[in-house]
Amino acid sequence: MEAKWIDAGGLLEMTLSKATEDKSYFAWIRPSMIADGLLVAAAWQEEHAALASAHFSETRLRQAAVVLAVLHPHVIDYIAQAPVLVLAAAGDRSGDLRYRRERLHLAARFIAAAGPSHRLPHIMRAYGLTPPMRQMQSLPLSLSHHRLLKPLAAVPEVRLAQIIPASRRDQAAWLTWLSRLALHRWATPLQRDRFLTWATATFTDREQYGPSFDLADWAMFESGAFDPKMSLEQAQAASRRWHEQHASRRLLNYSPSELACVVDYGPLPITTTVDGLELHALRTIAELDMESQRMHHCVRSYWPFVASGRSRIYSIRHGETRYATLELQPDTRKRTTPRPLKFAQLRGPCNAPPAEPVIACALHFIDLANAAIAETARLAQSPAARTTAAQPEATEVPAAGGGR
Repeated sequence: MEAKWIDAGGLLEMTLSKATEDKSYFAWIRPSMIADGLLVAAAWQEEHAALASAHFSETRLRQAAVVLAVLHPHVIDYIAQAPVLVLAAAGDRSGDLRYRRERLHLAARFIAAAGPSHRLPHIMRAYGLTPPMRQMQSLPLSLSHHRLLKPLAAVPEVRLAQIIPASRRDQAAWLTWLSRLALHRWATPLQRDRFLTWATATFTDREQYGPSFDLADWAMFESGAFDPKMSLEQAQAASRRWHEQHASRRLLNYSPSELACVVDYGPLPITTTVDGLELHALRTIAELDMESQRMHHCVRSYWPFVASGRSRIYSIRHGETRYATLELQPDTRKRTTPRPLKFAQLRGPCNAPPAEPVIACALHFIDLANAAIAETARLAQSPAARTTAAQPEATEVPAAGGGR
């Protein structure tokens, strides 16, 4: 059975049957690309598509690489020499490449960037990339790394060439570190990018990755104090002063009503056990303050985010031992109500990276939490729930002593 193309609002969508699932991505986008005049069928295209797809581990990047590789015979060489080019092209507009419109945009943008010369340096400049970024290997790349390209391109080229790790494993750790810094609650993209550029040029040792998060907290909350011209020693001194002042103030700056506030986490558990570790919801200022003291980081400063519903924070423990602090955020990309949660950050003591079992526990908990949220949304949409909501409220006052 062949694939069935459906015209839906001007978009050609692919309905994949079980038979077409075994075909390559290029095999089922080729008809629309030929129809749109993006290519003329040639013998080399299928081979180049397979080679391009094999470069990347993430589906979205594999699909983008295939679309680009069949546009011109030389593009496969560009992908081999500068895999980051695919990331730049794919992240330029984070659409779903199953849709014809998104493929047209991706191809048209690349064709315009290539121009008549089709020279790799020219194409990289068109996407805002610098020559040292050719050192970035394909397999560690993820579409989420697209936000890192602009601050990396702002690092002086000689410096960036010295900084990018050589091995695939080290590059993966380096990109993970930068991505975690990018996920801080920066006030603006400009504030984020200024710090990322500075951090990239400043921290060249993996042992410094953990302490860098203290500096990021300071730069995030005291944006006026951070200057990209600062040396590491100057930034550390300013950050240390801010953390000491923040710790000394502790609960003094909060009103009685804030101190008494207990945030409702909705369908999320207050305490639960996942993979042998306990997760405790931090719903009050006092709980966040205690977590800061025990873990030696500044999660207490996240109270405004918790109170407003922009953060859900858990302490991961076993008995009296605290292993990590987990922050979750509503996934604003989803339009469902309530929104599912996404991973924001996971910090060990003194902002150190947690152990693998703790990371696995956190990821498992996110799945369980989102399942609870989805079930709550499903029940809210059930006929019984809608009937109950339509009934008038009872006028009786419940007896005292009820509650959860």
